[in-house]
Amino acid sequence: MYRNFHEISENVYLVEISRSNTKVFICLFIDYLIPEQYIAQTLSEKVAFSLMKKHNNLYENFITSFYVAYGGLMIDGYNPKVIEIKE
Repeated sequence: MYRNFHEISENVYLVEISRSNTKVFICLFIDYLIPEQYIAQTLSEKVAFSLMKKHNNLYENFITSFYVAYGGLMIDGYNPKVIEIKE
């Protein structure tokens, strides 16, 4: 779907976004000559399209919400570990 270089958390990464029928895969390669070393995040198609919509469906805007912390890819507005408590 998308592939380009972007500065994220003070490093330049090759950002690749691809998808299957139900998932969207985001991979950051710090050195594209060593493809075995990457940081990845898998999102459900519904979550990924919702996040993209918040960024006017532009990959460049969406990628500005990325940052790297604790060795993983983080996305502003998305936390896969948070469980909503319904009252």
